[in-house]
Amino acid sequence: MFVLNNLTEAGYLQIKKDKEQLIKKIQQYQALVDEFDLALPFLTAIYDPTIKLSFEGMNKEILMARTSIPMNDGERRIIRARVGSKDDFPMGEKDYKAVLRATEIIKYRIKKEFPLHFED
Repeated sequence: MFVLNNLTEAGYLQIKKDKEQLIKKIQQYQALVDEFDLALPFLTAIYDPTIKLSFEGMNKEILMARTSIPMNDGERRIIRARVGSKDDFPMGEKDYKAVLRATEIIKYRIKKEFPLHFED
């Protein structure tokens, strides 16, 4: 490709040819990006899940972790786990230990539900 310094007919024909080549390359790259966009939400949910913590139960005494994984059919697989009690984590959902424990439990559950995505 060249810079727009040849504005003759030959330059015009070259620009036209270069533009067509660029458009083809862009379309190829866009097709790849579209494929990534199909896989990334699922893979992100498995390898880097967003985990939400909340207290549940009659007296809001049980700390629960929750994440969801988008499936191919448009549905979402919900994974829930008990993290501990209110007494275990006095700072609640913001407790650093609660976040670590929730992450550990949820990742274990994901690994158990989707074993083909993990090597070990």
